[in-house]
Amino acid sequence: MAQGRSPVGHGPGQDASRPPPGSFLLPALVPSPLVRMAMSMGARPAIRLTLRETTNEASDLGLLRSVVDLVHAYPGNDILLLTVVTLDGERRRFIWRVRACRELRFLLASLLAAWARPRPHGGAAG
Repeated sequence: MAQGRSPVGHGPGQDASRPPPGSFLLPALVPSPLVRMAMSMGARPAIRLTLRETTNEASDLGLLRSVVDLVHAYPGNDILLLTVVTLDGERRRFIWRVRACRELRFLLASLLAAWARPRPHGGAAG
């Protein structure tokens, strides 16, 4: 596994050195010392997102990929905090530096709204 990256989608008994099929790697939560200090002094992220893991791993990974793609398209100096709540209640946090502009906020809100919208067969979008 690449240094400074963490696996997403590993299950019990899987080799952590390789991501399972269909998964990908996210930057590990290693904020810079300046970001850590600012957060410890009460600085608030410009954007906060919380995603909850479901039993549909493919759908969850699709949503996560879409969020990561959007985040990478808006590099900047503001903090975006993504919290992923796993099925067992564990919280995994990821921090990116982004340009927290109106356009990024709108695109993230639209993505999450579309993903939450029920489909005709009763499942979630995505």
